[in-house]
Amino acid sequence: LSMKKIKIFALVLAIAMLSACLISCGTQKIKVEAKVGVYVGEEFLLNPFSVTVQGVEAPTILQAVREALELNGIEYEADEMGIKSIAGNAYKNDGKTTCFWTYTINGEEPSSGRAGNTAINEGDTIIYVYQQESNEDLAEAGSKAE
Repeated sequence: LSMKKIKIFALVLAIAMLSACLISCGTQKIKVEAKVGVYVGEEFLLNPFSVTVQGVEAPTILQAVREALELNGIEYEADEMGIKSIAGNAYKNDGKTTCFWTYTINGEEPSSGRAGNTAINEGDTIIYVYQQESNEDLAEAGSKAE
C-alpha cells in the first residue's frame, strides 16, 4: 500500500470513530432504579420488586410497572398512558360498585398526571392497588373534590 492510501484509510477510520463516539454520547440513556409493588385488595400480587428502567427520556411509572410485571411473568394490559388490567383484574362497574387501579409514589397519591407521562426518580417506590369502592362513596368523594 502506498503512504497516501494509508493516510486516507487512517483519516476515514478516525472520522468513523469520532462519529461513533458523538452518536453514543448524544443518545446517553437515563437509568433509574425503582421498586414496584402490586396489591389486589389487601393481598400482595407482587411484593415490592426492584427494577432498573432506562430510556433516552426520563423513565416513567408505566415503564417501571411494565418491567416489573414482565420480569415476574404477570399478565397485564396497558395502553400508552396506563395500566388497564393486571392478572385479569380490570376496571369494572356493576352499577353498585366500581373496581379500578390506582397507584402511589413513595406513599403519596399523585396530584395529576397519568402513569405513562409521570417520570420516576432514583429510589422511588411505586405501589399499584386494585380497589373496590361503592358508587355512592365515589360520587360523594367526587362532589367533595369540586
